[in-house]
Amino acid sequence: MNDSYQLGLAAIVTCTVAAVALHRNWLQKRGDIPAVVKLTPWLLLLCAFFLWVSAAGVEFGIVYTLLCASSAIWLCILTHNASQAINFRLAKKKQQLRQKQPWSVAPIADNSGLLLVIIPVACFSSVMFCLALAPLIPVSEASRLVVAGFLFPVIWSLVILWCCADNKRWRPALIMVCIAGVAAAIGQV
Repeated sequence: MNDSYQLGLAAIVTCTVAAVALHRNWLQKRGDIPAVVKLTPWLLLLCAFFLWVSAAGVEFGIVYTLLCASSAIWLCILTHNASQAINFRLAKKKQQLRQKQPWSVAPIADNSGLLLVIIPVACFSSVMFCLALAPLIPVSEASRLVVAGFLFPVIWSLVILWCCADNKRWRPALIMVCIAGVAAAIGQV
């Protein structure tokens, strides 16, 4: 095996051990942790940095150390949170019986139906509006299509938000159909 692979593997192991030790020190909320225990993870992290520098050079050594340490810390946090969530769920199941859900299904079904109807209509009218707007943009033809392509998701999301916020459900749909019709008429001329 090449020396850089061995140094890289040693750096990964050292960095992971340092991250786990840092996480364990952080979880201990006591103030009487000895200084040696507090400094050991940082010294291991420094050792991992020098191993990475020896394996890949200074530029990559810094990046690899930061990536490896942050990934290991996030992995520690995720595993700790997952174990806490499992313990919390088990404790909660033991404490209480299943209660009635505080929400009813009818408004959720009504609003999901609204979204299933509005999203395609909003998409169609937004596409038609962007295609009708494209010739009016004072740039080259290729740039017009790019600008229209970037405007489409913005207009689409704004129209969907407007449809969800409006109290009269027929008004946004009617206006969107009219906009699509006018845009189609402009495109035919």
